[in-house]
Amino acid sequence: MATRMSGTARRSQVLGIAAREFANHGLHGASIDAIAREAGITQAYVFRMFRTKKALFSELVGMAFDRFSDGMAQAARDARGIDALALMGARYYESLADRTTLLLQLQA
Repeated sequence: MATRMSGTARRSQVLGIAAREFANHGLHGASIDAIAREAGITQAYVFRMFRTKKALFSELVGMAFDRFSDGMAQAARDARGIDALALMGARYYESLADRTTLLLQLQA
């Protein structure tokens, strides 16, 4: 049985689990059942939070691209020209370490 969590905490948990599932299997290969089982909840609860599998995937992809875009903007915020490009390059290199986000972006 699932540990009692707030709605916000449960949603965050499901997003993390789903990110790995979609990163590894893509939209069509990912299993809502696998996501629900790992979270210790029912598929119905996952669908209550996200309505459809595609909506869950779209939210995750949007979040991944927003994080990437925000990271680039943050890296170059106080720099100009080649210095900004160098900082953005370093930030991009760091982002490659997050395999789940990288794979999720590739699945999109």
